[in-house]
Amino acid sequence: MPARSMFSAGVSIDGIDVLENLLNIKSLFTSDLFSISDFSYYYNNGLISKQGFNTEFSFCLTRSGEFFLRSDGRDYETFNGRVLVEKPGSVYHFCHQGNGAGNFTVFRFNQHIYDLAKASMMQQCDFLQDHRLRTAVMVTNPEIDYLHHAIRQTLSHDKYSKSEITGMTIELMKLVMKAMTSPRAMPVIPPSNKQLHLATIERAKEYLLDNFTKSISLVDLSRYCYVSTFHFSRLFKLFTNYAPHQYLQRIRLKHAETLIRTTRLPITDICFKSGFSRLDYFSAAFTKEFSVSPTKYQTATVEPQP
Repeated sequence: MPARSMFSAGVSIDGIDVLENLLNIKSLFTSDLFSISDFSYYYNNGLISKQGFNTEFSFCLTRSGEFFLRSDGRDYETFNGRVLVEKPGSVYHFCHQGNGAGNFTVFRFNQHIYDLAKASMMQQCDFLQDHRLRTAVMVTNPEIDYLHHAIRQTLSHDKYSKSEITGMTIELMKLVMKAMTSPRAMPVIPPSNKQLHLATIERAKEYLLDNFTKSISLVDLSRYCYVSTFHFSRLFKLFTNYAPHQYLQRIRLKHAETLIRTTRLPITDICFKSGFSRLDYFSAAFTKEFSVSPTKYQTATVEPQP
């Protein structure tokens, strides 16, 4: 996809182009429909990019660090737990003050995919309807975080199925678009908490996403993050809008739903592979979340073998 897109402009500090020194870009996946790129950056004494022009529908999911995208006459702040979305035609500057480093993943889609998204979501999404808006930032949810992590994990393997990556990426885009139709309230996080504890939340979410199939207690998680149990619970809810156990359960349920939809594994196996220790509890939680039992969901979504 040769068009220039999100964060492709050179970064300039004091008039000196330092893109190669500050911003490392790695292509993870490319197809005719979309591309996935990994961005990592390091900066000191602040940075601001040259003006960039985005020609594709794009969204960015931050894994670590904090930065601003200056677009539409305002600054859009993003960090772990937020997704930054850009329409084709947006003009932006990539900005940060102070010192630090960060990592984020950018997904870019061709015009055909964008047109399909608009056709299906236009009536429900104010952002897509308003031609004056080119950029938006929204809160993510555990399901978006799970798919983002699963895509990166799959791409880290030597061999993977392109159709599997395509399916997960299109599903991720649908979840992002769905989040845009009914955006949740943006948590108000004091600057001091971000400065002191953003890395704690990044560490906690990474641990949960890497280990959700195992038994995880709040005590274990807070110790892993070097924070008291009481303080950790308050911080996690402040940053994510979810209590730690709620976030963990939604990841597990999303994983179970994915396995039911994409494999022929027995429901009992899926229960334990998703981190649940009791089949009756898993069945009740799944039914509450998806309004159908795991068995009926499997019957409705898995095609019978010939």
